[in-house]
Amino acid sequence: VTVEGQCYHKHCFRCAYGGCALTISTYASLEGVIYCKHHFAQLFKEKGNYNHLLKSVSMKGHSAVTQNQAEQQETPQETDES
Repeated sequence: VTVEGQCYHKHCFRCAYGGCALTISTYASLEGVIYCKHHFAQLFKEKGNYNHLLKSVSMKGHSAVTQNQAEQQETPQETDES
């Protein structure tokens, strides 16, 4: 199976979050990471941000982004208005 420019064995084409078996019609992807549509909806539509996933993915060794970096991106920068 070839998806998003990557080739997968049928038994290796699985959701990065839950490990669910995927088909061409049941996958979704974000930034090259493959998910089942169910977990994609849970992770991205309900919460409205990606920070919780960055922690999960980095724990699995798929990302070098740390939770601290994710929190810094989420926190608005303060400015001195004197």
